[in-house]
Parts: sequence; structure tokens; C-alpha cells
Amino acid sequence: IYRSLPSQHDQRILAYGCLGLQSELQESTIDDRLEIIISGLCQGYRRMLQSPDIPHIFHDRDFIYMLRELRFELMNSNEIEKTSIGEITPRSLLRALEDNFHGVRPDEFNKLV
Repeated sequence: IYRSLPSQHDQRILAYGCLGLQSELQESTIDDRLEIIISGLCQGYRRMLQSPDIPHIFHDRDFIYMLRELRFELMNSNEIEKTSIGEITPRSLLRALEDNFHGVRPDEFNKLV
């Protein structure tokens, strides 16, 4: 079964949901750095899917599991408990990418960035 790419908007909603964040509250509760990371992950995933240089062995499942792994780095914002959103560290980002996209060779990765 072939699935077309989701729209960029739908992909962002998926990313926020997998991270346990509410996209409609993003401007008030999410800092710019986290927004940049989420946008970059969505953009990178789209590039990978559209690249003729990378074998088409990855699917939405890989993207979703990577985001779910990153979710553990974040704390949900909760008005009652006064918790705040944590951050995605470079180490946790690298680990999540390696765990879920380890089939991309270094030369293929360099073509994406």
C-alpha cells in the first residue's frame, strides 16, 4: 500500500501529539528552541522520504517512535501542578535518531543536511 506524504500541517500536529504537546498552545507554552527542533525534525523526515538517494525503508512508524522516545525528555505543562516543559538535549536527540533511523549511512545523511 502506498501512502502519500501528509501535509506539513498534519505532520506538525502528529509531531506535537507524539511529544505530548498541544499544538494550539504552542506559542504560549513552547519555547523557540523546542519549536525549531520540532520543525527541523518534520522537515528532515520529509526530505528523507522524498530523497531519491535514500532507500525507502522508513515509514511514519519510525518517525512516531522517535518522537515518542523524545517525549520522555519532556514534561507536560500543567497549570495545576505548575510543571513546565523540559527540553530535548542533543544527546537524547542523537539517541532517538540512532534508535529509529540507524539505517541511514553517513553519506546519505550528509546529502540531507
